[in-house]
Order: sequence, then C-alpha cells, then structure tokens
Amino acid sequence: MVDGLFVEEDGEMIKKIPLSQLATEDVLYWPFTSNGIYSCKSGYRFLKEEAEQSETIRVPPLRDKHLWKAIWSMHVAQKVKNFVWRACRNALPTKKELVKRTIIADPICERC
Repeated sequence: MVDGLFVEEDGEMIKKIPLSQLATEDVLYWPFTSNGIYSCKSGYRFLKEEAEQSETIRVPPLRDKHLWKAIWSMHVAQKVKNFVWRACRNALPTKKELVKRTIIADPICERC
C-alpha cells in the first residue's frame, strides 16, 4: 500500500519507521507549542514566521554592502540606479508583486 501511495524514496523512508510493540491510540500533536495543543494564536505565529522566512530567502540581504555600493556608485542617471536597486530587492511594481501586496486583486495579465 505504501508503494502505491508514495514515491519510491518516501516509501522507503516510511518503511524504515519502527512499529510499536504496544497497541496505542494515535494522538494529535501540534509541534509548534510546548504542550502540543493547537491554537489559532500558535497557527498564526507559525504562518507569520514561515512567511518571514520565505521573504528573507526571496530578497537579497541588505548587508551585502559591496553590491549596494556598486549600484549606487554607477555612472548612470539616478533613475537607472533606482531601477536596478528595486530590481535587486524584488520591489518593481510588477503585476505579481502588486497582487502579492494586495494593491490589486486580478493576477491575470492584461494582454492575456
């Protein structure tokens, strides 16, 4: 049954889980609280932390000083520097970003 439901790698990992010798009831456990009980507050915190982590992965860190110094010291118009900086920070007002920030609601491209 495991082979039919899961990909081969996952199935092998599942089969390696040792089975208990005692018959016990399954228990629901929420790993993001100390007592294992889910609450709306803990669920909200989990989602908030997850969103913050994905945001830090998506946006280059500000501590990369060499990159930012190179951008701001370019010999081009200020608007070009600003555009490059926004592009590096994923801050261009593209349709995808505007939908993500709930500025607009329709994610479908106008040309499509």
